[in-house]
Amino acid sequence: MALEYELKYTADEDTLSSIARVLPPASQELDMHTTYFDTPAGDFAARRYTLRLRQENERSVATLKTPAKGKGRQEYEVEAASIEAAILALCKLGAPGELSELAAKGLAPLCEAKFHRTTWDLFIGEAYIELALDKGVLLGGGKEEAFCEIEVELKEGDKEIVDAFGADLANACGLKVQPKSKYQRAKALLEK
Repeated sequence: MALEYELKYTADEDTLSSIARVLPPASQELDMHTTYFDTPAGDFAARRYTLRLRQENERSVATLKTPAKGKGRQEYEVEAASIEAAILALCKLGAPGELSELAAKGLAPLCEAKFHRTTWDLFIGEAYIELALDKGVLLGGGKEEAFCEIEVELKEGDKEIVDAFGADLANACGLKVQPKSKYQRAKALLEK
């Protein structure tokens, strides 16, 4: 289990290209396809849990995110070929005990995100930060919405360094904070 702490910013293609041009070669290039799951009764949404299976190039990763104090979220992650195969492994990592019970009610795909991610590992002061530039589409209820965004995620170190770096980046590039996750935005397509 890890505490996820990240900042998201809405961007456009020109901004993503501009940022990529001034940085050294990227650490990683990933094609991602994320499927978000819930029970038919919406038990995960009711608890503010996010359960997903993400294909990252050839790697398949299941993640459960749960609420934490402040801006962060608890994150449990395992490699798994299917979401069903991941449930026991996530519980062994310390995910909430009710996960197996909730999953036993049945899991169904709810919405998706397909995107290309370019990342850089940055070391600023005592912090290790991942900068990610994402471009793709959110899918839900037969609808599609294009997006471009920037994520600044703390991997190790002080949250204040991430906040300062994110604020500087936003000011320099004219970025606006994106308060909603990809999951929240894809799920909102179901209601449009």
